[in-house]
Amino acid sequence: MKSVRELFPSDIGFKFVEDKVEYPRAVIHINECCPDDYRNIVSLCQAKGWIKPVAYVSIKELVWEKLSK
Repeated sequence: MKSVRELFPSDIGFKFVEDKVEYPRAVIHINECCPDDYRNIVSLCQAKGWIKPVAYVSIKELVWEKLSK
């Protein structure tokens, strides 16, 4: 049994809530110095689903998170 789970944005557990704010576990961060044309290409690729954020989370962490609610 694997002790790590791969989470995609559509998966339950990809986001977590703290103080009524929802946070994704993974994002694609584009530095402000990135040229606009590259930023637009990355945004297009993400919109088409060619680039997706992926989070790797330990199953223990997910279990403890559910138990603490």
